[in-house]
Amino acid sequence: MTYNVLLGAMIITVLGSVASTTHLSSINVIVKAILQPTRINATRQMLNLYPWIRNNWDLKEPEFYLGQEITPLCSGNKTRTDNLSIAYLKLSGFVLPLTMAYTHEETKGNQHYRLAKVLKDTSWWLNNTYMAIYHNVSGLTLLPPNQKTEAELDEYTRVFLQALVNDKRVSLTITDDVVKTYRNYAILYTLKDVIREVLSCFQSI
Repeated sequence: MTYNVLLGAMIITVLGSVASTTHLSSINVIVKAILQPTRINATRQMLNLYPWIRNNWDLKEPEFYLGQEITPLCSGNKTRTDNLSIAYLKLSGFVLPLTMAYTHEETKGNQHYRLAKVLKDTSWWLNNTYMAIYHNVSGLTLLPPNQKTEAELDEYTRVFLQALVNDKRVSLTITDDVVKTYRNYAILYTLKDVIREVLSCFQSI
């Protein structure tokens, strides 16, 4: 899937959200009560469908992160706009990757329907949060520059998996599907920490 197709799918999803009417006071609730549990559900679905991830600790709990943006820390010493801008930048790294994740699972048929749906739900709620900040803070760009392409994320994932194979920490045939599947898992795994960081930004407002 090309970058432009992914970007188009993301924009349709984002603009179809109700984020323009979401008040900042609701964002914390959305992230904590909906986005966070939806991500957990998606991760469980992936582990159920892919025992080769579930049964290997180095794959299940990796020292490997995708989509994470390096940002300043949020704090009570920063302005409301600064803290929200940091949260916005943190979330920006997952807008396209989550679109990649659910569109990949949608190609795999009925057995993967539930996983594809919960990944799409995760994407929708993240985009909803992202756009709620966008509509409430002036001067933000719809999608910050330097977004990683699907090819780049796949290459990072392939290199990581090959390193584990070379080190005999996993026995795995590295196909394109294995790369994309594990890329999607790594995106969800990284998002776990980023959600905690974003919640700290909201608490600093």
